[in-house]
Amino acid sequence: MGSRLVRRADMKEAATHRPPAPYPALPWVFAGIVVLALSLRAPIIAPTAVVGDIQAGTGLSAAGVGLLTGIPVLLFALATPLATWTIRRFGPEATVILCLAGVLAGTVLRSVGPTAVVLAGTVLIGTAITLGNIVVPVIISRDVPWRQAPAATGAFSAATNIGCMAVLLGTPPLAGTSRIVPAERCEALRTRFALTAAEQLTCGFHVHVGIASAAEGVGVLDRIRNWLPVLAALAVNSPFWNGADTGYAGYRTQLWGRWPCTGPLDLLGSADAYRRLVAQLLDTQVPLDEAMLYFDARLSRNHPTVEIRVSDVCLCASDAVLIAALARALVDTAAGRWQAGLPPAPTPTATLRLAMWQASRAGLEGNLLGPDSNRPVPAAEAVAMLLEHVRRSLQAHGDEAAVESLLAGLGTRGTGAAQQRAAAGGTGNLSQAVAEAIRLTHAG
Repeated sequence: MGSRLVRRADMKEAATHRPPAPYPALPWVFAGIVVLALSLRAPIIAPTAVVGDIQAGTGLSAAGVGLLTGIPVLLFALATPLATWTIRRFGPEATVILCLAGVLAGTVLRSVGPTAVVLAGTVLIGTAITLGNIVVPVIISRDVPWRQAPAATGAFSAATNIGCMAVLLGTPPLAGTSRIVPAERCEALRTRFALTAAEQLTCGFHVHVGIASAAEGVGVLDRIRNWLPVLAALAVNSPFWNGADTGYAGYRTQLWGRWPCTGPLDLLGSADAYRRLVAQLLDTQVPLDEAMLYFDARLSRNHPTVEIRVSDVCLCASDAVLIAALARALVDTAAGRWQAGLPPAPTPTATLRLAMWQASRAGLEGNLLGPDSNRPVPAAEAVAMLLEHVRRSLQAHGDEAAVESLLAGLGTRGTGAAQQRAAAGGTGNLSQAVAEAIRLTHAG
């Protein structure tokens, strides 16, 4: 009797309830979410690439430009109640239309009006973007089955971040939170090296130069040690880190130095000595593997090259060309001296660490340690010594005139670090420094 009652109850439920309405076609929902997300990011980041033009056209001060770029972020909090009310009053579809119309109208106002209208357009853009950020989760919860909701949310987040712009900096000037790539080796690095791994937000510029053999490669490593700090000073491009001016021109070197197995090598003399050193370091079980032997210069594990690793990523493409040309000339010169049986300079490794520290601190705006004397000399004098040291190789490869021209250009505009500090000005406006770095990066 009881079982029959259950069956009758099931039949009644089926008879009195209509089947749930089908969800909209998911591909169209996902496409709409992605298109909306792409419309929300660009109006925020676009002004950072043209800060100089904005100042010239509006007469805004550095503080005014900072306000202009900060208004949308401020409105994300202030306009949230308005966004909630709009969704309830007009519905999600109308809110999406209002969002896109607001972005369009605000962009037009910001592009053609005087200063007051520019600010008004920015407020309109910030409000419209807030509407979009609030309405998307409502649409996902309504129109996407719960099993696909995480994918829809991820698509929205990914599309929003597509609007990010790459910038050539050695360290991140603005404070942020790092994320470890969910890969086995990266997780192992985080587990073993803790905060050092979590804070390793750096970008270096590594140059590979071909060698004929491992023996020649070690001969090169022994003979370029003294010159690498000068090469590093030419490429400094990391004065800011985590929201602060570090006081260094190349702070990436300091962050990088927290890893084990970084810095200059001792004089080795032979490929066998290099291999013994690698084996001894791996036997300690401190580095995870040979890839973690982060020497200033090393033999590549995968290519027949010497890998020079001391430079920050360069803010200007011409500086990268300069560093690559000088690195090749250094290796070529060292290989020639090794083949001729000329001994390397017997500089203690501890002294070379001081030379690299000084290059990181001063860049080209102070003294460096002279590669021949290990005593302080003006940076320009150390660079001139490097140029003379490799001149014959530059001539042999037809690079002499180009390198001299590139060095002159670098001397005129300053290193990447100097350009970042100039953009930040006396106010220390790091957002303005990032905006100028974005402009220089994409100017080529």
